[in-house]
Amino acid sequence: MTSRPICVAPDERLDIARALMLSRDVRHLPVIAQRRDGREGALAGILSLGDVVAAASPLSSSAGALGVALREIPVERAMRRPVVTIDVGASVWDAARLAVGRRVSSLPVVDGARLAGIVTGTDFMRFAVERLRAGGDPPSERLMSWRPIATIRPGDGLDLARSIMKASGVRHLPVLDGEQLVGMLSLHDVLRAIGPRPASASSLLEQQAMAVRDAMTAPAVCGSPEDSAADAGAALARRKLGALPLVRRGRLVGMLSVSDFFRYLLESAPEHAAESRG
Repeated sequence: MTSRPICVAPDERLDIARALMLSRDVRHLPVIAQRRDGREGALAGILSLGDVVAAASPLSSSAGALGVALREIPVERAMRRPVVTIDVGASVWDAARLAVGRRVSSLPVVDGARLAGIVTGTDFMRFAVERLRAGGDPPSERLMSWRPIATIRPGDGLDLARSIMKASGVRHLPVLDGEQLVGMLSLHDVLRAIGPRPASASSLLEQQAMAVRDAMTAPAVCGSPEDSAADAGAALARRKLGALPLVRRGRLVGMLSVSDFFRYLLESAPEHAAESRG
């Protein structure tokens, strides 16, 4: 786990939370209530990157009135609760199983009522890399998700990209011009592009008209299905990326994501291995 995670209070402004996520390159912030004596209280919720993007979107009803600015939205109106947590004494396998079962990519780690840390997809991936290196290190194609996968075009709107991400349950989209991979679009990219809610009608229209090419990361960091899965996972963790497009002879063939490493961990869990031998 990551000890001493960055936290916010329920009454913190959402634009401050957004700035923290972007400056520290994190996707989740535990929300800690404050006691009357000024000391930290109980875990009140968790704020994800997707929650901030939803609140910032002009098409989102969760942010309230269309003219409300991010700086006027408290974290508690966008955060999720109750929080899925894991006990500090639980095993990595239990944590991975819980994360997959509840479809979350981070788990606050608690010691009684105290927040002890947070375990994220990046933390799980580092552990998976160690297991892969110790177990023969298969090629990436053994873990990857093959096409068809969700993609987007450079000229498509950011609103369409967000809709595809939400419908597909992903946070990253390969950007294809024909069959050529020209970039990657992540929720972080969308959040940087849309920023706080615009103050004027003209700037609102400009934001709504933004295309994927205006926000995507290009050129895309990519790999090959034949590459070492451990090396690919280490690169994802080091660069703090959530997904790596894999290409063969210039064509996108699939994606290697944090979710693939979650699945690998569950398949390599000690009890799973015992069942296979039995």
